[in-house]
Amino acid sequence: MAWMIPPEQRRTADATTDSIRATAGRVHGFDTWPGRNSPPLADSFAPDYRDWRNLDFIERRALPGERTFADDLTADNGAHVEIRVMQYPTVAQAHEALLEMLAMTMILRLPDCGERGLEPIGDVCFCSPADPVVAVHFARANVFVRVEHLDGPPVDVPAIAREIDRQVTASR
Repeated sequence: MAWMIPPEQRRTADATTDSIRATAGRVHGFDTWPGRNSPPLADSFAPDYRDWRNLDFIERRALPGERTFADDLTADNGAHVEIRVMQYPTVAQAHEALLEMLAMTMILRLPDCGERGLEPIGDVCFCSPADPVVAVHFARANVFVRVEHLDGPPVDVPAIAREIDRQVTASR
């Protein structure tokens, strides 16, 4: 639909988007994120749910882009969890994708996982400010992952994210 926006308005929209992204970068400390010099994963990554207790894999949906998908899972208590995995050619691109997501949130600044007292997850990790934590977004190597509790009774979203991170790390 961009073709419907007059060029002068498109330039304004692009400048606004750049400004929002720059603000998100400053607020979330983008220039100091660790892991930028990490090597990317050589192979495609996909979580393995076979040995998970309390979570059942329902389906995998392809998302736009290569190596990008969303997995739907159901917990024993009836909760619905979505895990989005986006693997990029470079670590920098995975960091940029995480920053883009942060720029689009309605909250000016999401807390990093350490601020919430969570054990380290990924090279860079942010989570929801809610109690309990209902969303964890992290980058490890060239993989950007979003783990979100969508509905139903509470589940331990940080524990799910830590297991995904463990699998990413083990696939190096």
